[in-house]
Amino acid sequence: KEFKTGAVRMAKEAQVPIVPVIVWGAQRLWTKDHPKALGRRKFPITVAVGRPIVPDRGTAEMDGVLRVEMTQLLHDVQVEYGQPEGAFWLPHRLGGGAPTPAEAMAMEEVELAERARRRATRRDRGRADDR
Repeated sequence: KEFKTGAVRMAKEAQVPIVPVIVWGAQRLWTKDHPKALGRRKFPITVAVGRPIVPDRGTAEMDGVLRVEMTQLLHDVQVEYGQPEGAFWLPHRLGGGAPTPAEAMAMEEVELAERARRRATRRDRGRADDR
């Protein structure tokens, strides 16, 4: 998904550094379209904290810097994490079965359209009941 600029804007306004943090492994517990694996599991979950970044440039530029730092941090953690080939939760680029970013975006667009259709149907039913 696209990065939002909120973290950079808040850090700039508060005059504090941005501390990049990523989590890897939690996607195995509750992966969309797969059974939930809640409870006591032996899935490792890694939390990695990057170097603080001083937001001393424009918002768009700092957003790019943050994205690069977080992407590198995530890739480093993914390389160290056990990765069974073909696992549904593993990114496509690492040989897993997770959708590519483009596929995930297309799936999300279909899902959002379906939600909007259901909301409109409920709204229309409510209006009909008011008559």
